[in-house]
Amino acid sequence: MGRNEAREFIQTKISEPFINLKAWNYTDWLIFWVLIPLIIVSIYYSPSSIKEQFFILNTSTCQITSIFFHEFTHSSESHLLGNLGFYYVWLGILFAFEKSKKVFHFSAVIFFFSITILGSVATIVFWDVIGKIGTSQGFSGFVAALSVYASISLIRWVFVDIINFFPDWYQMKKIDRIIFFAIIILLAFALLVIITVGLKFGLFISGNGFVSNGIVHFTGYLIGLIVPLFLYRKFVKKELIFDSIVLFSVFLIILQYYLYLQKVVIIVKGTG
Repeated sequence: MGRNEAREFIQTKISEPFINLKAWNYTDWLIFWVLIPLIIVSIYYSPSSIKEQFFILNTSTCQITSIFFHEFTHSSESHLLGNLGFYYVWLGILFAFEKSKKVFHFSAVIFFFSITILGSVATIVFWDVIGKIGTSQGFSGFVAALSVYASISLIRWVFVDIINFFPDWYQMKKIDRIIFFAIIILLAFALLVIITVGLKFGLFISGNGFVSNGIVHFTGYLIGLIVPLFLYRKFVKKELIFDSIVLFSVFLIILQYYLYLQKVVIIVKGTG
């Protein structure tokens, strides 16, 4: 890559987020930036009796409505503001760095059904395994999904065009191979950071009389990692190197979280 080509490439990359932000239509801005937060806030201000009966997931009763709406329900202002704040941060990153509107729209729909249902099932099953009764509410599962989706979009924006710029391995010069290998190491490191954060999302942390539902967080995080990957392969382009590293990361994170859940089960049953 010559100096002029490099300068043009960098200028193009820097301008892309601003172009992406302008490319979203008014409906997208209205639905994701106004309507969804408005629904969450409206549920927060609904009477506690209604929330407990219809919206908050209780593993002992499990109302059908709560399976879908527990992810949109909050009972404390700090919980609500925290989730909405992070939601806007990750949504802003997605609007800036996600170039495929089709991948985003399909991901959003799949997130709604899969995180609500699978998060509920995972919660009910896990609480049954540890012999406890619990409740679940909060937008954290969706925030977790958006966080990893946004992170992968940012990493994809940084690395994919650079990787594709290189010729076939056998056509590379020695210096090109060294640079290419260094880029792959940086990509793997970036995904390793994502794995570490994902595992922290899945921890069960207690505080102020509540225990964070780590299994819902991890379910959302895993869905946010897998779903956009396969949608990209279907609607945009298959990226062998990038996709392979992401899939290997998925394997590692599932293995690590399974081992963590085993420890949680042993601790809870040992103290119960």
